[in-house]
Amino acid sequence: MHAIYSRRCLPWMEEKLQAGRYKIIGWFANAKVQTIERDMIERYDPEHRSFFNMNTPEEWQRAREIALHG
Repeated sequence: MHAIYSRRCLPWMEEKLQAGRYKIIGWFANAKVQTIERDMIERYDPEHRSFFNMNTPEEWQRAREIALHG
């Protein structure tokens, strides 16, 4: 899931984590969730560079290269 969360969400996140409930959607009912449609994303990120995983050192290096060199 690609998302940006406000710090106001922290109490709900912490509550679920402490209860052993790790699904990210577990606290969405408490928050105002806004979906951004594809056309809005493509206006600012037409190549969808902001949507790739960074789970390995190689992927992290790719992210750094994009950030530094575009």
